[in-house]
Amino acid sequence: MTLPMENNLIVWGEVRDRHVMGTTPLGKVFIRLNKENKVNGMYTMFGQTEKFVPQDEYQEDVDFAKEILYEIVKNKIEQSIFLKKDLKL
Repeated sequence: MTLPMENNLIVWGEVRDRHVMGTTPLGKVFIRLNKENKVNGMYTMFGQTEKFVPQDEYQEDVDFAKEILYEIVKNKIEQSIFLKKDLKL
């Protein structure tokens, strides 16, 4: 299995009701915004649901949150590929 091209790893939708949903090969991811349109939560909805909360003001930017979720999804896929290779040995 090869990783999808960077631009296609997460397909992002529009902001709706202060949420942005993305679709990945593993499942859905969400970015939740506060009333000032700053990120106050990021979620992965594959396997066990995980929540990530921005720790610094610069992490409250939507584009930065998308980069963080991209890295999370990429790492999960790479881990999955690594585990599958180990199980075949």
